[in-house]
Amino acid sequence: MNKEIQMVGLLPESKQKIESGVVVLTAVREKVVYEDGNRTDKTDGFSVRGIIIDGELAGKEISIKVDSANNINVGNKAKLKIEDSKVYARSQRNTEFATVELSLTGSIALLSEKGGN
Repeated sequence: MNKEIQMVGLLPESKQKIESGVVVLTAVREKVVYEDGNRTDKTDGFSVRGIIIDGELAGKEISIKVDSANNINVGNKAKLKIEDSKVYARSQRNTEFATVELSLTGSIALLSEKGGN
């Protein structure tokens, strides 16, 4: 298992590593709600992906769920604030193989607009 996670969530020292790094945002999209396997018109926040560009975790891709994506655009530099984390197993249909996934929920503080320093 990855040394950055434990059974109940993110290790405190790993949370600090993520929160202290600068992230370049690479995708922002609404999280659609599904009921009984069917897509609804409801949304539940936004999924924001990015690449950590400094510190010990530089080069790692990260995804976080946020309530609001006001003024958040691809290319922005930001810092993340993690409020909750969960570890779960994810598998493909008709396989016995599963991968460990980390789900993060929190907020984003923009450091610069796209193309800024």
